[in-house]
Amino acid sequence: MPQLGHGRTEPIGTVVRTGSTTVVSVAGIGELAFARTGHLSAFDVGPCSHEFVDIGALRTGFAVRFFKMLSQAGIMSHFLRRDEGSINTFIGQALRTMTLDEGDYFEIDSPTGASTGRLIPLEWIARTEVATQGFIDRLADSDGVLTRKRISVREDIELKVGDSIPLFVECTTKLERPKDRYLSDKEALAISGLTESQFGQAVQLMRHVAGLLVAQASKNGLRLKDFKLELGITDDGRIIVADGLSPDELRMTNAEGHSLDKDNFRNWLKDQGFKAAVDAARKEKKKPPAYPDIPPEVSAQVSAGYRQAVEQFWK
Repeated sequence: MPQLGHGRTEPIGTVVRTGSTTVVSVAGIGELAFARTGHLSAFDVGPCSHEFVDIGALRTGFAVRFFKMLSQAGIMSHFLRRDEGSINTFIGQALRTMTLDEGDYFEIDSPTGASTGRLIPLEWIARTEVATQGFIDRLADSDGVLTRKRISVREDIELKVGDSIPLFVECTTKLERPKDRYLSDKEALAISGLTESQFGQAVQLMRHVAGLLVAQASKNGLRLKDFKLELGITDDGRIIVADGLSPDELRMTNAEGHSLDKDNFRNWLKDQGFKAAVDAARKEKKKPPAYPDIPPEVSAQVSAGYRQAVEQFWK
């Protein structure tokens, strides 16, 4: 794969929103452009100012192949096409977004003049193994929403990081601040605005996508740990994938156990004490610290991991 560089991330039309690592703009009637930047974010702090070479294009390339895999499997998504003018951008159907105001969720009209449905205001996560110590800590929290019954694991089985678990789908909030919150199925259903039947369809869609991704990863000598997506519901009631998957939104390792995702960046930040500083600031209700300067060798390592993820996952 040739060097891609930073690439153009200028909006096509009016900017709709600027996320941590994505700029969304109007591409036409009923169409939005999703431009992936070369920046990364971690620990719900927002984007790092450092720009990683190739990252935007690699994230976009991974997402486009993901959308094509979904289409071949008969799974609907909002994807329309890759933008011919930028290696960092793809075009998708416009979905109405949601806003949270004093505990209530409201739809926002599409700025494109048309829309095919609305986003569901949740993050959907599918897990196939215990990827972090945080998952074990949540399981041990008697006041938390995560239980062994939910993940279908007996009480007498000791879990550790790296252990496989039965495929498990859960949700977090998406619009709450300062950070997302894990939800019980009951609360996720209430926030989603879906019927129980539609919510069940969304869970089954995530399970279907997980099966496809696990099979693709295994075929190419990779191990998928977990991933997260946004979903939408069309105006005629169909649940669709409304998010581009990339090494930002999944965790996977190669045969040697090396991460090929954003964990390379997260782990380096933890080693620098950044995660501990963020947690301390939140506990004291203070502004989180600035990201540390990223050394060239760390930047190159992170980009190389994303590049290997694209090349090996989709070969």
